[in-house]
Amino acid sequence: RQRQMCIRDRDKIFSDGLRIYSTLDQKAQSGMEQVMLPAGYQTVVCTSNFNPETELMYVDKMLSLGVDGFIIQPTANFKAVHDRIRRAGKPVVFFDAAIYSPGTSWIKTNLYDGVYNATQALLDAGYEDFFSIAANMTEMRTRMERFQGYAEALAANGQLYKAIPIDHNKPSINELTEYFKFKFNPAKRTLIFVQNQWALPRVYKALQPMAHLLPQQIGLLGLNCEDWTNLTTPTVSTIIEPVDQEGREAAEMLLALLDGSSEPGEQRILECKLNWLDSTSI
Repeated sequence: RQRQMCIRDRDKIFSDGLRIYSTLDQKAQSGMEQVMLPAGYQTVVCTSNFNPETELMYVDKMLSLGVDGFIIQPTANFKAVHDRIRRAGKPVVFFDAAIYSPGTSWIKTNLYDGVYNATQALLDAGYEDFFSIAANMTEMRTRMERFQGYAEALAANGQLYKAIPIDHNKPSINELTEYFKFKFNPAKRTLIFVQNQWALPRVYKALQPMAHLLPQQIGLLGLNCEDWTNLTTPTVSTIIEPVDQEGREAAEMLLALLDGSSEPGEQRILECKLNWLDSTSI
């Protein structure tokens, strides 16, 4: 998920936030529009691909158009972005990230506790061998948060995990299947946590030759993807973020800054839901 804008009919408002390439992003966008459109604002999306230079470029372009405010899912360059917008006298709400800097307004889901609690429940259920499938964690704060929740829950129970790096191209479904065949220990119950929602379908397909082993011998846990995970056989357990609510509340926070009913510095954390289905024995 990346940058989103809101542009108003006359004065214009920009909120820099989402790249719409998944159901999750669409839900956040829809949540924002439920608030912004009745208030006379229209949302427009820009994508920075988490590139700090691109992020600043979009901010400068939108400021030159006279936008009124921003919702930003930030890169690691959040302080420079915040300072630039503040100097321009525009309000900003950071989305999907906790920005521990004075006077910043932000909203996020409590992904750390969601992942930690899910991992602890699976440890208690008897899983003994653990795999993490994740993309580069340095590009997004939320990626680090979900990784820490998983790693720290395991460490608290004296467990380690095996890491499988993944990106949008590699490893392929067949490569994952072969990896699983040789790396799974048949003497232990194995849990796979897929930390990126776009990677879950690929991992699920790679496990199809071993589907008869789910959930007793192999457990599979993902994030979000509730649009399809309850339709498969077996269904897939996931940690679900309330992104539509997050989008609505981010927009409400921005409107409150615009109309002066709120001061910068409001911070909100929303709890995740554990959706236990057939891919785990809970």
